Amino acid sequence: METNEGVQSTVDFYILAGQSNMDGEGDVDKLPEGLNRTFGNAWIYSPNRRDDQQSVDDRGLWEALRPGHGDGYSTDGNRSFHSGKFGPELSFASKLLENRPEHKVLIYKYAKGGSSIHPDAATDWGCWDPEYNRGNCINQWTHFQYHLHRAIETAERKFGRIMPAGIVWHQGESDASHTRTIAKSYRVKLTVLMNKMREELHNATSPIVIGQISDSMMGRGKRKNTFPFGDVVKTAQRKFTENDDRSAIVAAPEGHKFIDAWHYDSQTYIELGERFANAMKELQ
Repeated sequence: METNEGVQSTVDFYILAGQSNMDGEGDVDKLPEGLNRTFGNAWIYSPNRRDDQQSVDDRGLWEALRPGHGDGYSTDGNRSFHSGKFGPELSFASKLLENRPEHKVLIYKYAKGGSSIHPDAATDWGCWDPEYNRGNCINQWTHFQYHLHRAIETAERKFGRIMPAGIVWHQGESDASHTRTIAKSYRVKLTVLMNKMREELHNATSPIVIGQISDSMMGRGKRKNTFPFGDVVKTAQRKFTENDDRSAIVAAPEGHKFIDAWHYDSQTYIELGERFANAMKELQ
């Protein structure tokens, strides 16, 4: 792949992963013109999501990045069926290309709504624990890992040599919703998971950006907090980045809004994606 000047361009490969606020509930019809388009120099691989215990779904494809890769997106392996939703990926790619216009951006996105890291917080949504040993031992890590390998292999055939450039992780609400014991285990489990992702990329110092969870304060009954142990998980996220000099934490903008108790509004996804990209630039 070459630029107009005939110089080999850099193809940067990013992982975007987590739960529903990484998947995205932003409304496509609320996107500004600059993001409501098909990108000419950014691509995305966003496979079908599966539950724990379900067999791996091998369908996924690379396509030019465009809106519709939020909640409700699916693919038959040859075509994409875009939803009316988006996540942080659009503004993330746009800001990366603004910062480094000579680069190409590849995004592998796998985010499962409601998923936890701790198996006891998974309920019906799934868990990411790489050491999961329940049932047939298939969980979100299994699905993620399979498609990560497939995304890399197909990207290399399509784009040539790629450069693993970083990981963005936005998750933790489910681990903050059950017990204090589960929440207190989050730092250790997050560390194991992030380092496993680095291992998969064969880069022990791959930059990691952590999206800090936030609470809508729309809890039911006498409880205002939606995530009763949210402060424990937020502290764990901050401690992870303080003890890993190749990572950074990113909070949603002050005064950000929600569409319900759990999910950000459209503008927050846009601003969050830009913040992820700026933090990634600083780490690189």
